[in-house]
Amino acid sequence: MDKKINDFFHAPTMMFGDKADGKLTIVTALHLAAAFTNISGCGIYMVDYEKKKVFFMSDNIAKWCGIPPEKADNYDEYVKCVPDADYKMLVEINEAAFKFLRQQPDDKILQYTLSYNFHLNKLLIHQYFTPVVAVDGVIKIGLFVLTVPSGRQSGLITMRKHGDADFYEYSRQHKYWEHREGIVLTDIEQKVLWLSAQGNTVGQIGDEVHKSPDAVKNYKKRLFKKLNVSSISEALIYAINNRML
Repeated sequence: MDKKINDFFHAPTMMFGDKADGKLTIVTALHLAAAFTNISGCGIYMVDYEKKKVFFMSDNIAKWCGIPPEKADNYDEYVKCVPDADYKMLVEINEAAFKFLRQQPDDKILQYTLSYNFHLNKLLIHQYFTPVVAVDGVIKIGLFVLTVPSGRQSGLITMRKHGDADFYEYSRQHKYWEHREGIVLTDIEQKVLWLSAQGNTVGQIGDEVHKSPDAVKNYKKRLFKKLNVSSISEALIYAINNRML
């Protein structure tokens, strides 16, 4: 399949502004991205939408893709690692997301985060995208974070605004963003999830939350049903990826 960098960069949708401000922003963003990579272990890359290039990519992403270090900032090399079916999905997501964000007020654009699952080679990845710099509705710099996926398939495309439980889910069938009511975990559900993920027994969790072991089991069952998962590890990843904790 012919994969072109211009599939993700559409002028005049994506332009750069003042060069002086842009340079200062890039230097600051590079330091922040590198620091976050060191702390979190997540894969991170940043995109300059005027120059149509990646100006930072963490070493672990290059390793996952098998990209030589000297080509780590080459976006073409990165997308070669994406299977054709997922590549088509990414192009569609990119167009739908930027159209959605252009419709938001300037002071709100940076509050949104797009997330979805896709494959790098055979590795399923959960990717976040958030605008870092936007002027007059135009995104100048974007930050991408790659982490462990919630779910076991490509897709699961959502757009979330910081502080809102509700979110939008993109329907590839209908080609639009559908409003969804967010899932909210109660305080005790959050505690049971955290304590379970730390390896505590049902009895130990019960002591911490002042509930009987049977009550803790019921909370776990409720969590699994609410999040549509089948294990504590899946529940924890889902809750973190969807900002429930």
